[in-house]
Amino acid sequence: MSIYLITGAARGIGLELVRQLSSDASTIVIATVRALTPELQHLGDERNNVRIVTCDVSSGESVSSLSTTLPTVLPHGDKITHLLNNAGVVAQRDVQATSMTAAALTENITINTLGPARVTEAVLPFLAPNALIVNISSGIGSLQLLANGNIPPQATAYSVSKAALNMLTVHQAYELKGRYRVVCLDPGHVKTRLGGDQAGVEIYDSAAGIIKTIGGLNDDPEGDRQNGKARFVDFGGKEVPW
Repeated sequence: MSIYLITGAARGIGLELVRQLSSDASTIVIATVRALTPELQHLGDERNNVRIVTCDVSSGESVSSLSTTLPTVLPHGDKITHLLNNAGVVAQRDVQATSMTAAALTENITINTLGPARVTEAVLPFLAPNALIVNISSGIGSLQLLANGNIPPQATAYSVSKAALNMLTVHQAYELKGRYRVVCLDPGHVKTRLGGDQAGVEIYDSAAGIIKTIGGLNDDPEGDRQNGKARFVDFGGKEVPW
């Protein structure tokens, strides 16, 4: 049985991941949210394999509470097979490199980088052997793509926080080698509240691609888990340059 924990599941990609994954009755999905939405509540009422947990990734105290809430929603003796650190924010989008404030950087880093670090630490005791940890990143966190002009250097504080998340992923993979596999994943420029209407990827397609890619990452023919190697891939399974 697969057990997924997904942060930031109230709307957008997180909500769609919950919807698609929970369509398989043999899969349990633990959906964590800062604030419950009617859409997620409906899924929770409709499907008994969806377990909703309150968790604000910007709050260390809230994340720490997972140690007491997770035992109440996990089946007896079972552990989480997939951790998806999906919660994120694009704070102060218009801030540029030469005018970036401490407040803008702090808000993005707290949720996009420190959040996944805190959640992973809190969830470690509840992970199954060889579990997969996926940090949802962004192409705008790729140094190479921006330096080469493949992606315009916008939303500076957000971009920096995602580059930091990528580095965190590398460190997590090394520290947890032999135990868990850690990757970061670009969901594409998705038509969510954060991505905007001009984005080119539908929410359904991004979530479906993420699920398929994660399925492929369960297999590890190159021994990344044992070697502590992190990878950066997109929702189609293609490797993204760091």
